[in-house]
Amino acid sequence: MTSFAAATTTYKNKELETTEWEDVLIKHGVIQEREEIKARREAREEAAKRTEKEVDPDEELLTKTLEELDVLEDDIEEDVLEKIRRQRLEELKAEAARHRFGDVLPLSRQDFIREVTDASRECWVVLEMFKDGIEESAKCTQLLRELAPRQPSVKFMRILSTNCIERWPDASVPTLFLYHGGRMVKQLTGLDFCGGILLSTVDTMEHALASLGVFEYVTDANLAAGARERRDEAAEVARERAEDNDAETRAHVEAVAQAASLGRKVSKVPDATRRGAAKLANLDDDDDDDW
Repeated sequence: MTSFAAATTTYKNKELETTEWEDVLIKHGVIQEREEIKARREAREEAAKRTEKEVDPDEELLTKTLEELDVLEDDIEEDVLEKIRRQRLEELKAEAARHRFGDVLPLSRQDFIREVTDASRECWVVLEMFKDGIEESAKCTQLLRELAPRQPSVKFMRILSTNCIERWPDASVPTLFLYHGGRMVKQLTGLDFCGGILLSTVDTMEHALASLGVFEYVTDANLAAGARERRDEAAEVARERAEDNDAETRAHVEAVAQAASLGRKVSKVPDATRRGAAKLANLDDDDDDDW
């Protein structure tokens, strides 16, 4: 009488397929998978992997320009072509919207909430508080006007310091407020963050703001000869000199903006704000604290 083991080990299927019973035996190691079946199975698995890696024809079409799609019009189903065209147009509109600025725009206090806080939910907003007759403020304005065309996806704005917050100390002019996601992310007083009044250039300012996340990249091709060294030096200064933005100061700025939108005035600058402004105007290494 033939044993079970003998029967199972000699079991064969002449076709290149396995029976359900044979699959069970192979799974439990009772018999070995036949070489020809194993080779066919592995070939199928490899083909499946290649299929997964292949580019979806529709996805490949998404990389085409509108002009290229016109050329391929006869080879693409009409509904697919129309869908891709609409998607490409939406992408182009979105790209244009991200690059709609390119200049330093004026700001009035009553528009603060709409133009700064609310606008920052869609893009970065860099607001300069300036005052005429202050050399460092004039230099900051000049650099921002040079930088704005380089970074048209960022909304650069400026407002007279005392129009934004009455009695704002001249020692804290210029001040840059960086807004994103509907809130103030960073406050920078003076030009120390990008090399100071003597070393700061549009390149060092661009690099410093990029390091804070305002831009996605810095284009080295835009850097003039020798600017890279000054840029790196300014970046080091920015790390060492970045002031801590006092929570009360930030709250006061927001309160003034909110009051302005309601037609009210907040004329008094809190003592803590004045002390913070004086400290920010006279930064030394012991006072540095990047928040």
